[in-house]
Amino acid sequence: MNYVAINNVSFAYEEGKTILDNIDLRVEKGEFICILGQSGCGKSTLLRLIAGLEMPTSGTVFVDGEEVKGASLDRGVVFQDYGLFPWMTAGKNILLALEQKYPKRRKSELKNIVYEKLGEVGLDRSVYSKYPRELSGGMQQRCAIAQALSIESPLLLMDEPFGALDAVTRAALQDMIRNLLEGENRKTVFFVTHDVDEALLLGSRIIVLGQSPSRIIYTCEIDKDNRPTRENQFTNPEFLKMRNELIGYINRDVAEKLK
Repeated sequence: MNYVAINNVSFAYEEGKTILDNIDLRVEKGEFICILGQSGCGKSTLLRLIAGLEMPTSGTVFVDGEEVKGASLDRGVVFQDYGLFPWMTAGKNILLALEQKYPKRRKSELKNIVYEKLGEVGLDRSVYSKYPRELSGGMQQRCAIAQALSIESPLLLMDEPFGALDAVTRAALQDMIRNLLEGENRKTVFFVTHDVDEALLLGSRIIVLGQSPSRIIYTCEIDKDNRPTRENQFTNPEFLKMRNELIGYINRDVAEKLK
């Protein structure tokens, strides 16, 4: 049984505009799926369907054998805009998620988990008492990731989480998320991005969505024993060929739509 099964899913808004058209995808447990495509092609919509924040117009989404019919704490979500309540401190934002997940556990115990997760994403305990406005964009995104990791969801959904960050902070968070999700902490991840280089660096499989109404127009797998690194990503001929193929599919799809 596939861990995530997206069966012939289509999605259209009430006004009739079709965003996704007959998406069919099978994902095994522990895969890191990067979803590539131009802005407006439905990447975020597909993520919201997996999260249960939207319902398909047709087709079904299954996670671990159960049909997705709404949001669940078994699916952690990280948004580009951080998703932190501005009137609560960073620590209390994370604590709120934990209280929903573990309503019978003591607050002091949950607070210790918050400190632990802040440390895992490279933040000091003092961040617990700071409001989002007092933190940089990179620190806010680290808090959002800590929040998603704190509830121990086996499935992590990330919607362009590093898209608004500067290059140095973005690289640091890419390395952090790659390291955090390896080994015994490994989760199944869907990671939306429009950045081909980011997808190659992070993904175990990359799927490309065409322009809306969107279908999967290309997919490739990354050899787990021969993965791109920040050092060889732009020098290794094999990785450069893969990069050019991905860019080529995206550009050709755009060109066809403009005809």
